[in-house]
Amino acid sequence: MKHVDLPLDQMVAETVNYTPAQIKHVVNEAVVHAVWNGRDSIDYADFRWALETYEWGLRMPVLGMTYADKRRLAYHESGHAVAMVKLYKRYRVARATIEARHDIGAAALVAPRPTEEIHTLTKDELLASMQVSLASRAAEQIFLGPGEEMAGASGDLAHATQIAEQMIKLYGMNGSLMSYGGMFGANSPFGGGGMGGGREVDRLLDQNFKRVKMLLEEHREAVIAVAEALIEKHALMGDEVYDLVARAEARTNGHANGHVQAPPPNAPAFEIAAGGQQRQDPPN
Repeated sequence: MKHVDLPLDQMVAETVNYTPAQIKHVVNEAVVHAVWNGRDSIDYADFRWALETYEWGLRMPVLGMTYADKRRLAYHESGHAVAMVKLYKRYRVARATIEARHDIGAAALVAPRPTEEIHTLTKDELLASMQVSLASRAAEQIFLGPGEEMAGASGDLAHATQIAEQMIKLYGMNGSLMSYGGMFGANSPFGGGGMGGGREVDRLLDQNFKRVKMLLEEHREAVIAVAEALIEKHALMGDEVYDLVARAEARTNGHANGHVQAPPPNAPAFEIAAGGQQRQDPPN
């Protein structure tokens, strides 16, 4: 089995923390995928297919999904993606998709990858992670409108709440050095507002929700560009996400673009990457 020129640096970055056995498994699956498709060499697409199948399970193609559901999922995930691009320093977006994955039971996802081995976690990084989690609900409110908030954001809200509770109740990152981990053991459950601190948790969540909502408002055109590309293509590689964001910012010269309107749900989708030229979305 041969291979074409492969982006080895990118492949290394995408398998940070993998064991040799895991890497061997992914490469073997990439070979199988190439053979299935009648080729005697593997390319990067084979590697990505093998890597994603290993981590998330088989892809479940978008077939009978309505345009309304595609749009909801696309703007939800685009909120995550743009927030990651703007807030993460040691992680990089690797994939954004509105296709479900069998093993993890997610209807859609945005997957970040570490750009280096990570052994510490700072307050700024925790706040960034909280804001990325809250970005889905912020995008729903900004781009989908009142009443369009989705139940699918429950996991994001739970993750953000967990971070806030840990910062306040365990890590001493809210103006007090008291840690409930020292009183009851670091592994003791303290979720659901137990052991006090509920108001501080809610305040921290609200502050960071407002911050990420302002961030998405500032980068409206980038959110729209990524979402509309997801509606059309269903899945984007990380480089495509960064390219869409960069081109959106170039069109606005890096300035806030709150005047840019998301296409309405009942309108034809826009080919944002082509500069806003309208196209007719094919029927489901």
